[in-house]
Amino acid sequence: MLETEGAQPCDISEDRARVEAELGDDFDGNAGRLGRRDFFRERAVKFVGTDARMAVGIAGNADRADAAPALLAAGTHGISNAVLDTPWPKLVRKRAELGALLAEDPATPLEQLIDLMRDPRLARDDELPATGLSLERERALSAAFIEGSEYGTRGTTALRVVARREQISVTAAERSDDDGSHRIVRPGDFERSFAFNVER
Repeated sequence: MLETEGAQPCDISEDRARVEAELGDDFDGNAGRLGRRDFFRERAVKFVGTDARMAVGIAGNADRADAAPALLAAGTHGISNAVLDTPWPKLVRKRAELGALLAEDPATPLEQLIDLMRDPRLARDDELPATGLSLERERALSAAFIEGSEYGTRGTTALRVVARREQISVTAAERSDDDGSHRIVRPGDFERSFAFNVER
């Protein structure tokens, strides 16, 4: 899940057209040569200094959509094993919860964002998508936090990127159900965090 509103206080209007045009030209000329995923990965690094949302937009569509990359609109977005904002029940629910949480406190602690995502509730059967999987599998995968015995969520990461005129600040926190031994132990309590700045 991601929130882009207010994450970019500097004025990027001058860069927007140039970035979109250059990405589009590069995509037309080089995507086939590089391979779609490598093309977008290269461009994410190149353009994150121009707009912090660019890397998310590129990563979110790197190998799932046929459209060329574009800047994300301000607002709350989500991605879950498909293209950006595919209306899976868990994505719709968590996107709304994230938006409400950040409307109340834009600087919500990352640990609270992790708690938001570690939600094992299943969607109702009438909400489940028809992807070709069995009903039992669709039910299990409908949780934001999957707790299956053979397949499940191993960790949850919250990332905050704030772009200012002088620098980009990045903070991240992770809670894992794997302490490094490759064994799942629930509830997970192995935590780590880091922060750094990138000069623009």
